[in-house]
Order: sequence, then C-alpha cells, then structure tokens
Amino acid sequence: MINKGEIFQMKRLWIPIMVLLILFCSVISVSAESSTIELSFKLGSDTVSVNGKNVKTQATFMENGNVMVAADIFKEAFGADIQYKDAGKSVTIKYADTTITLYVDQKKAVLNGQEITIAQGPVMKGTIIMLPVKFIADSLGAECTFNSKTQEVKVIKEMAGDKSIKDFSLILKKTVKSQVGDSYYKWQMNFPKGLKISDRSFDGRHTNFESQDGTYVIYISVYDRADDTADSLMATDRDTYSDYTLVSQTTGKKDTSVYTKSVFKGDEDVWEVRNYLGDQWVLEVSLYMDSYEKYMNNGIDKEILDTFTLNYRAESQLEDLSDVSQEGFRKYEDKNLKFSLDVAPEWTKDEYYSKYNTIDFFDVARDSSESNSQFSVHMFSFPAGYTLDDWVKAMYQDFEENVNPDYYKIIKEENGTIKGIPCKKIYYTQNISGETVYSCDAFLIGKNYKYNVFYHVSAETYQDAKKLAKFERALNSFAFTEPDSKKVGPLMDPNDIEQPSSKIVKKNAQYKWSMEIPAYFTPLEDNNDQDSAFYGSDETMLSVRLSVLKNVQLEAMIEYFDEEFAKGVKLGTNQEADKQLITAKGTKVYQYKYVVELDQTKVRVESYFLNKNGNLYVVDIFCPEFSLSQKHQQEMEEIWQSMKFE
Repeated sequence: MINKGEIFQMKRLWIPIMVLLILFCSVISVSAESSTIELSFKLGSDTVSVNGKNVKTQATFMENGNVMVAADIFKEAFGADIQYKDAGKSVTIKYADTTITLYVDQKKAVLNGQEITIAQGPVMKGTIIMLPVKFIADSLGAECTFNSKTQEVKVIKEMAGDKSIKDFSLILKKTVKSQVGDSYYKWQMNFPKGLKISDRSFDGRHTNFESQDGTYVIYISVYDRADDTADSLMATDRDTYSDYTLVSQTTGKKDTSVYTKSVFKGDEDVWEVRNYLGDQWVLEVSLYMDSYEKYMNNGIDKEILDTFTLNYRAESQLEDLSDVSQEGFRKYEDKNLKFSLDVAPEWTKDEYYSKYNTIDFFDVARDSSESNSQFSVHMFSFPAGYTLDDWVKAMYQDFEENVNPDYYKIIKEENGTIKGIPCKKIYYTQNISGETVYSCDAFLIGKNYKYNVFYHVSAETYQDAKKLAKFERALNSFAFTEPDSKKVGPLMDPNDIEQPSSKIVKKNAQYKWSMEIPAYFTPLEDNNDQDSAFYGSDETMLSVRLSVLKNVQLEAMIEYFDEEFAKGVKLGTNQEADKQLITAKGTKVYQYKYVVELDQTKVRVESYFLNKNGNLYVVDIFCPEFSLSQKHQQEMEEIWQSMKFE
C-alpha cells in the first residue's frame, strides 16, 4: 500500500535511506520458523498451563488408567478446530492435515478417515466432553508423559514450518519410511531412526534435522546457483569457518552432481560441510557434532550424508516434505490470525520486517542487488462504521500529503470480490530508485479486522504475463475467517495515526542555537542537542542535521565544500547546485539547493553555512525526491525559518 508506512519501499525493497543520509552527513561534518507448544497440569487440577499461561478448565482425572482432559484445551493450545455433533455425543478435532472423530462412551475413533479402536473413549463430565490426552497428543504428533510420583502430565509438541499446511514434525514422527526428501528442490537422503526434524522454513529452503540424543544436527539449505563453482564455494567455506582448523577439503561427484566436502575441527566439536551444485540451486548440507571423536567413530557421514543426492526419485520408501501443490503453489496459513493464501514456491518470507499482523514475501535471488518484487498482507483493526470507501479515501490523502506527484500515477480503481468478500483494488505505478514499480492494493473488511493485500513488481515482472500471474493468483487466493477478537485484541493501523501539526523546540545554550521541528521527528543519533543535532522521521524520510564547528572559517569551508561537491558532479552522484549568498539570521549565509543521488535514490538537500557567535554552523535539510510533496516542501522551509543563532 502507498501510505505513511509503505510509500517509501526502500525500507523493504531497496535501501535504508536514513543510513545513507547519516553517511552523507559525515562527509561534511539469516531464519526459519519454529516453535514449541507445551501443556502441563497436575492430575485433578482444573488449571492447565499452556506455554506458561494458566487456563481454567474442567478438572482433569484418571479413567481406566487414562488421563482425561477437556476437548477445548486442544483448541486453546494447538489452535485446533473443535466440532461437536450428534447432540454433543461426538467430537471432531481438525488440526493441519489430521482429523480425529471420537464418540462419547465408545472406544471407536476415526483417524484421517480410518476407523480404529482406542484404549479409552471420551466421557462426559456434566456438559463437557473429556478426551484421553495421550491418544490425542500422539495423533497430533506431540510427546505425552505422566510422572506417577508428582502426578504431573506434560504434552510437548515441536513445530517446524508452522505456517505451512503440513505438520512436518507430525509427519516424520509417524513415518515408517527410510528416506526423506523434497520433490520441489529435488533432494533426498536416508532418514534413520533416531533422527527428527527440528526446523523448516516456509519456503523449504532451510530444513534442520536433529538426533534424538542431541549429539548431532544436520542443516540443509538451498541457494540460487548464480555463478558459484566448486572452487568459489570451498573458498567461502574456508572463510566462514576460519575460526576452526581445516582438516580436509575435497571435491567429488554423486550421480550427476559435483559436490564439495570440507571438514573443520574445533577444540572438541566438528563441522562437515558439503555443497552440491545443481543446475538451478546450490544445496548446502552441514553436519555439526559436539565431539570430533564421535564424528570419527559413529559413521553418521556415511549413513546419512553419503546418501544425499540431487537425483530425486519418487518411491514408496521416501517421505516428501514439499508442500508445493500440483498447481505449483504453496499454501501459506496463519493458524492464529485465521487467513491463508497461495504463494509461489520460490518466494521467501521476510523475517526482518514481517510482524505478528503483517507478512512480506520477496521474489529474490541470492546476493541480488537488483530491485525485488514484493507481496504483502497487512491486517488491522478498524473503528466502528469504517468502510472501504473510507479506506481508499485515506490512501489518496496519503498520496497527496506524502508523495511527490511526479512519482506516482493511478492506473485504475476496481470494485470486485475476493473469495466472495467485497473488495476495492487500486492499480498504480511508483518511481522508486529510478525504476517504475507496478503495484496493486486490495482492500477487504471483515467483522473485526481489515486486510490490505498488495504487491509491488518490477517492470520486467509486470510485462511478463506468466510472472505477473503468480502475484495475481496470490492476491485472489486470499481467504480469511477472522480470529477471536477477544484473544487477538486490537491491531492498530499506523496509517490511522495523523501526523501532528505541532512543533517542538530543540536548543543549546552553550552553542547558541535553537530550532523548531515537527513533533513526530525522532533523534537519528545519540549525541544530540550539543555541537550537533540530527532529527527526522522514518515514515516521511524528512530530516534535518545541524553541525557546529569550532575554529573553522566560513570561506575555507565553502571552498572545501565546492571542491568536494564538484567531484560528486563529475561522478554523476550530484546535480549542479543552486548556490546563493543571502542575508539571513543577522549575517551572510551561503545557501545551496541541490539533488544528490544515494544508491540510485535522489534526495533533495538544502544546505546553509554561516558564521556567528564565533562558530561555524552547517545546516542540512533532506527529503527524498519521491516524498517531496507540497506539505514536505513547506516543512523544510519552516525548519530553516525557525532556526536562531543567538
């Protein structure tokens, strides 16, 4: 969405502008998704601890040697869907790809469509259905233990890739297959007993396995091939593990793939790192062991690593971890916020900028410095009476207040539906870092929350119908059912916060300066309000810096500045400046107005140099060209006019 938080896509797509401004001013003065669910309670207690939070429930009890808990506790802990049927005589639990149906006072159960017999069926306690905790825990891929001495029950479920529709930890816990692999990335290897999956990223590029006894870990990572060679990969490994002793480094061939093998020894531990060069990807397979002696004697490298291959073959004894559908998409599902969508398998979820209620995906190659395409979902609360028209109106107002009109263009506005829900779509272009970016924002409103689903794509992607179709597919696949608002609570939209028009005064008596800045400005350096002051906004990207220099003559500074600026003009990073000698602040002032290019982003700068009070004052006011709206131009002028040196 083009608004206070996102019109400046450099924060997510290209560059952190504020960092570059700090560097400019100085001239003149890696994650995978994983979690653990833990239940614990004492037999007979009516309180269950869910990840440290106490939840009141029907008192637990023992029935024929089986610990019984209320069915709804699995909704609280796992986010499972609980359905009661047959006038409360049966209960169905749906979680990920597991469905269990149980019948009150019966030992019959249906697990994923197959009827089975269980040791203890559900029983009624008043109006509450109580379930055998161990059977449910086992079926959902969790570990259940009971301490007869303390009467304490613990249920622990390790999650791997919890935004995928697949429950990988459950799959591999239940599997009897001897191999594991990924049909999308085309790898497979042996999967011996005693090995478990501990982590898997949503895009499947990072999968971690761990031994049950904790003595070793295997990491599998997928990278785009780029220009990698065996020699360059071995050089990278030597650099990465430079704190370790290099034991050996060789190359080999498995099936049709060349691979490298490097062994690095620490004081006690050891790494074996292999890189398999495929046509499209490099697959890095790393083994870590806490003991070099164990590594030399237990044969894990031969039992597992030597079986790793890029020659994927679908067979009965292989467990496929890929969740890419036959149509070529991954289903992303947020079980807490209750929304889902189809994303392209190569998209990477951004773990740095994504938050609880906002997710961002990128279509990006490793080490690419080129502009990236982005797809996002942002979910917020909204005030009573809020409509789609209100939202679109606010977006257009943000355009007017925060964007240079030469840098954006509305293409069209559409009314439509997504999955039966009314929506508005805005198609527009932005000029970002000298490139035309094509964007679409879809706005949807539910009962308690509103959803902004949008994409930004490069001109290359926009003009490629096949590539663009992936973004349109993701947009139109978005579906939500809405979570319980009492549990999730409010999710405030930062764009609903109006920028205050008030000012605050910053001053320093020792160096005899003061200025008024917008109240929404924040400090951009630690040592503010003394011989320097640097303030700005990460939202509007407007900023001001004041520097006080001692024992520097004005004319000498101007000569130095002109020389340095001329070098930038020759290099093409600066445009010719509008230089004037004016009278202001009770003295003569050299005024420069110019545009500097920082990593392909044009920034408007107004610089002022003056001598007063025995000090040289240098004032720089910055605003990126794309956000140089009439409002921001006025703010730049007001900052300078407010400055006093007395």
